[in-house]
Parts: sequence; C-alpha cells; structure tokens
Amino acid sequence: MTDCCHILLYIIAKAGLIVTAQIHNKGVVIMNTDFITAAERSMHIRRLYQQLEERNHNGAWTTEEDMLAFTTDIGALGRLVMSAEGRWVYNGEVKQELSAKLAECLWWIFVLSGRLNVNIAEAFISFLDKLENDLGQTVTAVKPK
Repeated sequence: MTDCCHILLYIIAKAGLIVTAQIHNKGVVIMNTDFITAAERSMHIRRLYQQLEERNHNGAWTTEEDMLAFTTDIGALGRLVMSAEGRWVYNGEVKQELSAKLAECLWWIFVLSGRLNVNIAEAFISFLDKLENDLGQTVTAVKPK
C-alpha cells in the first residue's frame, strides 16, 4: 500500500468513522453498511459536481485534478489543526470549520478510491490489521531499558 493510501486511511481513522468487518469461509470481508453508504453517497455527489464542471468548463475534472483539490483541502486542514492546538492564529470558528474540513477530506478519500477502483473499506481493514500486527511485534520485541 502506498504512503498516500496510509495518509488517507489515517484521516479516516482520525475522523472517527467506525468500521466493522466479518470474515466468511471464502475470506470475503463484508464491511459496515454505513461505510459503504458513505462511499456511494460520496461518488453520487461527485457525479453531481461533474455535471456542473461539464456545463461550466466543458469537461469534468480528471482524477489528478481531484487529487490536487484534495491536497489543497489537506493544507487547509493542517492550518486548522495547528489552530486547534494553539499553534496558528485563525479568526474563524475553528472547531466547526475543523469538523467540516475533516469531513470534506474524508469525502475526497471516498471519491478518489472510487475513481481509482480501490475498495477503500477492504484497504482500511487490511491497513489496520497490518499496522496492529507490526506494532504488536515491535512492542513485544523492544525490551525496556
């Protein structure tokens, strides 16, 4: 999994989205319906934006342009996090805008995963499993001084 995917999944986790899974005899993972619904709604809303882009700019944004918009929102999120931690002066409603920007970044994650044909729900569970396993091994291997 790429570092970009790790960053995206970290944002999902920070947003507090609860994900559950069940493993069936064929190894198929079925995700919490809310997670899947969020991804579907995100893509539906993105398609509405694409209609406006077609009408106003004679073409919908490419996946690369979506990613550029997402990175712009990540930058804004960074400033809001700094402000929430008292490290950046911001003259707005930090808590409200931070919540909205986290949600918008989460929306972009769903949009990008949909456009890139990544099953983000499965990727998220796989990421958590690997991270938990790797950290567990590291914690066990490291001897306290």
